[in-house]
Amino acid sequence: MTLSQNTQKISVRSLSFFMAANFALLSTLIAPTALAAGVSYYQVELKETSKKDKKIIRGTMIRCTDTKCRGKKATSNSASMCAKIARTFGPIKSFSAGGKAFDDSKLSKCNEKA
Repeated sequence: MTLSQNTQKISVRSLSFFMAANFALLSTLIAPTALAAGVSYYQVELKETSKKDKKIIRGTMIRCTDTKCRGKKATSNSASMCAKIARTFGPIKSFSAGGKAFDDSKLSKCNEKA
């Protein structure tokens, strides 16, 4: 193996490492930016304006403005979160988790807890 072949192998390894490091860095920078831009796992519309504007529920912050509430994904299942949000902020008009909206049956179960 010649010196130029060794140099090429080292260059390829260095380039691979550099690309992996950049990908990891970009991933950590992009994800928080998306969340700051308003991407939320829970999208809630209350029937009335809540007296509370924010509350930590099941380890995640739920923030409400007027009748709209949002929050990041919690460790609890969506039905539990819906019920807890209804209990905390008031009756819910619409609820979606991860882009999947609850139907009327699920919403009525949430609102039983309000």
